[in-house]
Amino acid sequence: WRVYGSRDGISWAAADQPIYTIADGSIHTQAVSCIDDSKWGGSRVQREYVYFRVAGENAAGLGTYSNSYRWRCSDPPEVPAAPVKVRGTASSITISYAPQNLNGAIQMGYKIL
Repeated sequence: WRVYGSRDGISWAAADQPIYTIADGSIHTQAVSCIDDSKWGGSRVQREYVYFRVAGENAAGLGTYSNSYRWRCSDPPEVPAAPVKVRGTASSITISYAPQNLNGAIQMGYKIL
């Protein structure tokens, strides 16, 4: 497999310049570095969206590129603080909570369990 990266989803490296090459066909995952500037044209891509596409490769040559996938490069956010009970009744509760450091990630919401 060859994994290609793009900072804008439009400009892509040449077919012989993937950012990752996966030689073992049984491997289906690849860790991606947002701080390895050799992968991103000499700069880091922290707190940015980046794009990926993949092409298979065998003895017959390079296959068709996959559709691109947009991904946000950021450190994982910190675990949110515990919610605080504001008030409650026999049938409802009101809680308050606030995010901790998001580390550049985009908050999509909370899941209350």
